[in-house]
Amino acid sequence: LESMPETAEPELSRSECEERKRVYEECFEKWYSDKFMKGDVTTPCEAEFARYKQCVLISLREKKMGWLLEEPEAMKRAKGGGSQ
Repeated sequence: LESMPETAEPELSRSECEERKRVYEECFEKWYSDKFMKGDVTTPCEAEFARYKQCVLISLREKKMGWLLEEPEAMKRAKGGGSQ
């Protein structure tokens, strides 16, 4: 999951997030059964996932779990971005 800028977080209701999850899951399930299982590895549900991911990120921050979104120091070093 990528983090979002703190100021970019819209006010989202629980029902709106539930609806976003439902829409994403329907898209994913249709893609998985109709396309992926037949060899098509395109990713048609990116927009639905992006909208649902906003809810997940907001929820993590509200629960003081935003640290889960931070990249571990070892990963930064492996990418050449951290001190050694």
